Amino acid sequence: MNPITIPREAFSALIWQRLNSPTRALGKLFDSLDLLRADADYNTGSIDHQDAKDLQQIVGHFQPKVVAEVGTFIGRSTTVMAQAMPEGGTIYTCDVSNDIKLPEISGGTIVQYPKKSSTEMFETLIRFNQNSGASRKVCVDLFYIDGRLNPKDYALILELMHDATVVVLDDFEGIEKGVVNAMGLMQHLRNYALVYPRNHGKTAMMLPPKLVQFTAQ
Repeated sequence: MNPITIPREAFSALIWQRLNSPTRALGKLFDSLDLLRADADYNTGSIDHQDAKDLQQIVGHFQPKVVAEVGTFIGRSTTVMAQAMPEGGTIYTCDVSNDIKLPEISGGTIVQYPKKSSTEMFETLIRFNQNSGASRKVCVDLFYIDGRLNPKDYALILELMHDATVVVLDDFEGIEKGVVNAMGLMQHLRNYALVYPRNHGKTAMMLPPKLVQFTAQ
């Protein structure tokens, strides 16, 4: 029997059409966070307004209660997600190059791992799970990856995720780190669907089958 094939670009466009959560203005927020660049040991790029709005819609739609972020820097993406997630949610975020204390914001709780790699943060969360009761374990609903993953990270991510975990990838263009991370993750998350970025965007997603459903209308 021949399958019905759906081009990934068409599938991706349909997914983005279904994400229509409200977004907040970001100008003043980003201006205040940009002042933190003065504290950076490694001053690099950060998420732009278009990708930040896409991230707002992703988090606003899926409503993750636990987020693990790779790449804190000045906290643009961290803050955007914290404001869009449910009350009482938590973001665990690491930055291998910087130790920048983020300001307090309304929304989810932010737990920083400064000067720590993704591997170190994931291993810390797994050790916490091993020493905690089932009700206190860290089970990640959404990974936001804005840093190059270590090959060791794939097994750690599998241990921290569940069957409805979403993976969001920044810098998905050309041969940037988002594409490299996706290629590595797809070797381990073979049943996940890769969603390309919106037109003129750089934010991609990997969705589990559980979160893609057919409806009558």
